[in-house]
Amino acid sequence: MRIVQVISLTLSVIALAVLLAGCSSSTSPDEEGPTADLTVTPAAGTVLTDFVFDASGSASGSRSLEFRWDWENDGVWDTDWSSESTVTRRFASGDAIETAVEVRDGAETHEAVASFVLDTRHGEIVSTLTLPSGYFPHGLTTDGTDFWFTGWIDDIYKSDAGSGAIVDTIAGLTNWTGGITWDGTHLWVNDGTVLYERDSQTGATLSSFPTVYTAGPGGVAWDGDEFYVGSDESGRDGDGLIHTYTPSGTETGAFPSPRGSAHPRGLAFDGVNLWVVVEGSDTLYVVDPDNGAVQRAVGLADLGGFATVKDDYVWAVTWPGDDGQLVKVVP
Repeated sequence: MRIVQVISLTLSVIALAVLLAGCSSSTSPDEEGPTADLTVTPAAGTVLTDFVFDASGSASGSRSLEFRWDWENDGVWDTDWSSESTVTRRFASGDAIETAVEVRDGAETHEAVASFVLDTRHGEIVSTLTLPSGYFPHGLTTDGTDFWFTGWIDDIYKSDAGSGAIVDTIAGLTNWTGGITWDGTHLWVNDGTVLYERDSQTGATLSSFPTVYTAGPGGVAWDGDEFYVGSDESGRDGDGLIHTYTPSGTETGAFPSPRGSAHPRGLAFDGVNLWVVVEGSDTLYVVDPDNGAVQRAVGLADLGGFATVKDDYVWAVTWPGDDGQLVKVVP
């Protein structure tokens, strides 16, 4: 009888050990610390590039993770803990930059680092397109693929982004044909008194609204919500200000252009800031779109007064000689 009980007890102990071993095996991944994983896209860019940092590949079994970020990997965490595994950020300075992420699943943490390159050769021309002879741009924009420029008292031209060749033309305005911008669907063109919405395929005017008077049409830009329209300097019947308008034509404010009342002939929006080209300045100004405060300035020789932003670079019209050029500039 005693032998049977011992055998039964021994079998029970073995069964319990097997059960416990099974439980230990199934929960061991959760008991291991988190593993951080980080990628950055793109691998290189400019101060206008929205770098995407993705730590969603980090793992910690079935436990939830939190993340915090050290943008320059200098040992100082720049953010609080958050559940967001993917973030987007621009960088104003640096060269070869490293960014670190730390992940935690409770008490345990793990870090990962990713590197990328920032092009900070501000003002350096990295590509040039020579415009056909006889064209005199007085406004410049891009539809995301190619360029459009106005011809002062002439037509509106579409320029191939690869060669600079004129590939399409629509009729200009009846007066001046000055500043021009793209709202994602259509062109908007300024004649010094009115901003016109134009169909880029047919040239038809779709809508319009009056703007501040300016003897020489100023720049025009679109930020996704409002238009910015530059007025000529006060000595030429304008006020030297940059005015903001809703798409329906309601003026919402105004602020000074860089260099006081000088003429803001070229305007471009980069997703965060407004770029302003003041007539005769040979300078690209980066300003706060809310109040016009100058954030920084980029010098560019022979600047013709017009600029746009495309693929994280600034493109501008320069006049080194009799014919104009479209130049790609490191912002």
